[in-house]
Amino acid sequence: MNKIQHIESKGYRVRGRYIYKPNSNKVIGQLNENNFYFFNENCYPFKSGVNYFDNKTLVDVNYIKYIREIKENEVKEFGIDYGDYAELTSETSTLQKVLEEFTLNWLDKKPYNYYDVRGILKGSFKDASCFPIIDYNNNFVTAQIIKYGNNGKRLKSGFSTNWLHSHKETKKQLDIKDKISLSIKSFFGEHTLNGSDNVVAIVEAPKTAVFLKELFPNIDFIATMGESAIKRKNLNVLRGRKVVLFPDAHTKTWFDFAKEKGYYASTILEHEDIEEGADILDVFMYASGIHKDNLIEHLTQISDGRIVWQDNYDWQDFGFKQVRENGNYFPMFSPYYKNIPLNLSVDNSKDFQEVYRGANFVIFEKEMFEDASFKGFEVYSAQIDFHKQIKQKNGGFRFMTEKEFILALQGSFRILKELNPKVYKEAFKHYLMRFKSSNFRFNIDYVKDVLVEHWDTTERDLSTFKKVRNWKYIGTEQLDRDEFVKELNNAQYKAKLKVKLELLNDALTQNSFIDIESELYLDSSIRGYNSLRKLVRQWNENVIGCKTLESYINKRKFESCAKNLSVHISNSICSDTKSAQHTLSANKISKLTKINRRMITHFLEFKSDVKLAESIKDKLFYMIENVQDVIPIRKDNRIVDFKIEIKESKTDKMLKYNQSPEAVFKHLKQLKAVKTDKLTLKQKEVLKSDIKYLELIEETSKYNDEDIQFNLEYPPNRMELINSYIT
Repeated sequence: MNKIQHIESKGYRVRGRYIYKPNSNKVIGQLNENNFYFFNENCYPFKSGVNYFDNKTLVDVNYIKYIREIKENEVKEFGIDYGDYAELTSETSTLQKVLEEFTLNWLDKKPYNYYDVRGILKGSFKDASCFPIIDYNNNFVTAQIIKYGNNGKRLKSGFSTNWLHSHKETKKQLDIKDKISLSIKSFFGEHTLNGSDNVVAIVEAPKTAVFLKELFPNIDFIATMGESAIKRKNLNVLRGRKVVLFPDAHTKTWFDFAKEKGYYASTILEHEDIEEGADILDVFMYASGIHKDNLIEHLTQISDGRIVWQDNYDWQDFGFKQVRENGNYFPMFSPYYKNIPLNLSVDNSKDFQEVYRGANFVIFEKEMFEDASFKGFEVYSAQIDFHKQIKQKNGGFRFMTEKEFILALQGSFRILKELNPKVYKEAFKHYLMRFKSSNFRFNIDYVKDVLVEHWDTTERDLSTFKKVRNWKYIGTEQLDRDEFVKELNNAQYKAKLKVKLELLNDALTQNSFIDIESELYLDSSIRGYNSLRKLVRQWNENVIGCKTLESYINKRKFESCAKNLSVHISNSICSDTKSAQHTLSANKISKLTKINRRMITHFLEFKSDVKLAESIKDKLFYMIENVQDVIPIRKDNRIVDFKIEIKESKTDKMLKYNQSPEAVFKHLKQLKAVKTDKLTLKQKEVLKSDIKYLELIEETSKYNDEDIQFNLEYPPNRMELINSYIT
């Protein structure tokens, strides 16, 4: 029997490290590695204090000394859970009534009570508010007890603040006689952070957190329960979160703390006519005018996600203003600083497939339909266009605002630091002078002396400044903004067109009807591919003989019927076998297949245009290989179609200008000698096609048959030549 079994054999219950009273949720003891002890005296047959399962160990001097030390020291844990807290307290309190009036006034509803604030049932603190401290993992720690008057203000006369673990009436109800001393490292409201990605607002008073959470539920308000207590809190729960500190008016401690830890401390209360020590709830409840309006707007922006997150600084010192509207591209850096090359960007494009390469841009994409959510690869660039215009929801464009400009500057600095750890600070400060010719004016010295030093000593997740794109500029020319946008749109379009052309090429190998929506993913809402649609229509109507998918399904049904009946097609459909029906009219087959008679007549009379089929395939192959030569056609600045000039091959040109057959055959020998081990699949296909073409030309020179003689001054195209030779 071990010590846990020994304890439970006496009627007690052990859960984890805690010992519970028989038939109760009350914790009255705790396990240690070598012993166990009880908080109170009512623990028969055990004794209050330290107990051992093996009584022989009590003889050891070291153990006796350890027991004495345990008895002399205070108990370091409260040992109750949330259920005990709820049983010991009431749902109502003096502050609860004020909170109800507050929410009815602002929201016209009763409070939600996000933090489970309750009231004290008995004693001198009866009806005082009980603010529970629950850690990040939802473990109940203790609760702060505060007395409030009917006006909602804290009572400052007499003993008006206490802790639940020190409250006499509570300890009496729990039968706790030991003095409990707790080091409270958790914030009030800390448990609300678990599973939330809201902005975290830190205030000093738990009452402020409770009231403002009702108005702004999308902000996670937590409280330190004392100005200096912020230094003793567990800051790990804030890791990776956006945090704003709201110090009481005209205090210094929290601003120093924010600067040390890299948090943003709001200066919203730093005005002469706001009373020293007032907090943001005081402004909400008792102030009026511009300060209240500014605070409401500030918190609303944070709640709605409309605020661009900044580090702490005084906006007035920055002195930002826009002085012109120059739309030209404005980069901050040159490729070199004092003859030292600067690394200005890094990306992970190597992990993605290159689908198009033009003169100015490369377009990337993942494998077709591998990941529908693919938007592009990640880019971290210090080279930001500070004249970039931002599209507005209601139409039109605008330049960066003050806050957006600061965030862009910070991102440029942090990425430059990451990529150039030896010269980043000097280079950044040097190139700040370029902004004297930009659209904006600001205090450059303030940026160099204050912001740069602050950014340099604090950390920030670089993903804030990440960009996602599926293109990379490889051109050597300096394009203006309009040219850059136009060329990028052209490259994006050609990349998409190439994918559509390859899909069509795959579809043609099936020699069947092509459904443009399901096979090329071109529904009626997608513009810019009229020529491609026309090509598909030509194939369907003149090669397959069907305008619609429905008619193609009927054709397959008709062909299946005709095959099974082994009919001979004429004006009246007759069988050529004794086992089949002797005659089968168009009316009869229409009844059997439920196909319109006029459509059956069309199927009977239709002859596939073989030359057109080969021409379409040849034209499509040429477009795939030369998609970079496609010229987008625009209307009102939107691409509506494309065109491409079909150029002659080198062989065609040689034949056209009466070059000697020897030259052609020499060229054929050269092609046959090409090593294919390092060629791509497309390059192998082109090589094979050219070899076959030249072989056919060579072969025709051996025949005297007039049917296959060609005038080399006016040679046919490849597909005509191949078709004639084969037939």
